[in-house]
Amino acid sequence: MKNPEQIMELLACTGAASSSQIRQWSGNRITEVVSKLEAGQLMIQVARARLAASGRPQAIWSLTALGSRRAGLYFSPSFGRDAIIKGLLKTEFMLTRPEGVYPLFFANQVSEFEKGGEPWPWQGKEEPLRVSALLCVLKETRHVGLAITTPREARQWLEPSKLNWAKRPGYQLTLLITEEGAQFIQDILNPMTDFNDPFYQKQKTYQEWRAILRGLAPEKERYRHHIERVLRWIEMDGEQGSAERYDLVMRAFPEPGYQPEIMKRVIGPVELLGNGG
Repeated sequence: MKNPEQIMELLACTGAASSSQIRQWSGNRITEVVSKLEAGQLMIQVARARLAASGRPQAIWSLTALGSRRAGLYFSPSFGRDAIIKGLLKTEFMLTRPEGVYPLFFANQVSEFEKGGEPWPWQGKEEPLRVSALLCVLKETRHVGLAITTPREARQWLEPSKLNWAKRPGYQLTLLITEEGAQFIQDILNPMTDFNDPFYQKQKTYQEWRAILRGLAPEKERYRHHIERVLRWIEMDGEQGSAERYDLVMRAFPEPGYQPEIMKRVIGPVELLGNGG
C-alpha cells in the first residue's frame, strides 16, 4: 500500500496517471490519497480519457507546479494531449515493474543506463537526446520503456543502429504504444512482410533515391528513414556521382530476428480540462 509521497513519485516519473492506475499503485486508499493531494494543491485532474473498450472515461491526474517541486522536479509536467498519453503509457510500464528503481532526472537516467556498458543510444551533435523513455533498473537489468505515439518518433528512435544495445545482456527494450500505434510500429520493425512490396527489390543510384525521397507519397513514409540511411552511406563514401545501384532492402532494412517487447494500451479520446495551474 503506497503513501501520498509515493503517488507523487509515480507522477513525477511518468507525468500522468489515471484513477484506475493510481488505484493499482496505492491499493484501496485512492479516495483518501487523491483527496489529500488535491486539497494540498499538489495534484490536479488535467483530463478525462476512456482507457477500456467499454466503461466510462476516467480522470487523469498530474502534479501541479507546487507538487512537482515537492516531488523533487525543477519543472512542471506538460499537460498536452501527447504528453498525457505518454504519461499513461509510462505509468502502465511502472505498474508492471513496481519494485524497480527509476532515476528521476534525465542526467541520472543516462548515467545509470551507461553503467551497463552501452552508450546512450539517442545522441545529438553535442549531448544525449531526451526521448520519452522511462528507465527501470531491476535485478541488474536496465529496462527501457520507450513511449511512442507518432510514426515520426518511431522512425527517428527505432533506427536499427540505435537498437544494438537492446540485444546485449543486461538490457531490455519495451515499446510503449497505444492500440492505434501498433500498425506503424510493426511496419517499421517488419518492413519485409510483403514480398510483393514495390520497394522489396528496388535498386537505384544515389540521384534516383534522392528523387524518390523528395516525391515520397504519404503511404510510403515508412521507407523514409531507410532511404535516408542509404543516402548517408553513399555520402560517407563520397560516391554521390556513381552509377552504382544501391539495394534498399539489403543495405538498410533492419536485420531479422530481433524484436523488442511491445506493451499496448487502449487509450480512447482524451478530453483536456484546460487547467494546469
